[in-house]
Amino acid sequence: MNPQDYSHVDVCQRALTDENVFNNFKRDSNYCSVLEHVTVTLARKYFELLKERFGSVISKINWVLIKENDSIGNPVTAEFSTELKSYVALSNYKFSPSIFRYVYTGLDIIDKYLRKVTGSTVIDLYNDNLQHHIEIDIVEIGGGYGGQAKILFDLLANTGLTIRTYTIIDLCYVSQLQNKILTKLCYDKMKYMTYDMIVNLELDTLLPHYDLLISNYGLGELRIEIIEKYLETVVKRCQHYYIIYNGRTIHSYFINDKNQSEPDKNCL
Repeated sequence: MNPQDYSHVDVCQRALTDENVFNNFKRDSNYCSVLEHVTVTLARKYFELLKERFGSVISKINWVLIKENDSIGNPVTAEFSTELKSYVALSNYKFSPSIFRYVYTGLDIIDKYLRKVTGSTVIDLYNDNLQHHIEIDIVEIGGGYGGQAKILFDLLANTGLTIRTYTIIDLCYVSQLQNKILTKLCYDKMKYMTYDMIVNLELDTLLPHYDLLISNYGLGELRIEIIEKYLETVVKRCQHYYIIYNGRTIHSYFINDKNQSEPDKNCL
């Protein structure tokens, strides 16, 4: 098969059994056309947003743990010492640009969730100022290679907010690659489901209730009839939502929330 003849899903399939593909999938142009395409310029803009909104917690983030994300798939990296050196001492400051999107988005998710549920902020979380310990169940629709899930676990390590379970729903080979990666990185609170399981109503893996739904460029990319399938089977189990989509209203459900409260969504 010629490289131009396969998609990012084909890359995922091949990465499951071909270790050379697995070790380099983040450099495959077919994969990067869909994921792992944040530029250095955009990464620096995300860092500016980090400083603006969450500057006081940058030094408290475990950047060594965050950096593990780049140990899989051989991503293109760039030097970010100018941005990070005054906050944290590291042996080197090379990161994939996508890391900064994941970190900023992760902190935004945590901050919005805490503000809605407790009235506190992510800054309160890092300063140990939560009233009590919180455990949450998360479901993500469309999880890439599991990068956002990994970074959320890393951001919440040793804090007063714990992820009890994290379920990702995705296409079959994409889901299997998520499992391979996150198992290799020793994240053991994960559950994996495929879209086919949703279509076939094989829902035993789903919990009856989730505290938070995440879908970043996932639900918003789907046809309306597929969105409605997710609404009936997954979304209505979720108390809060964090959804990023590409400039269009994805469904009236997310505008006219049935619980009379503003759903958590953010269009970047």
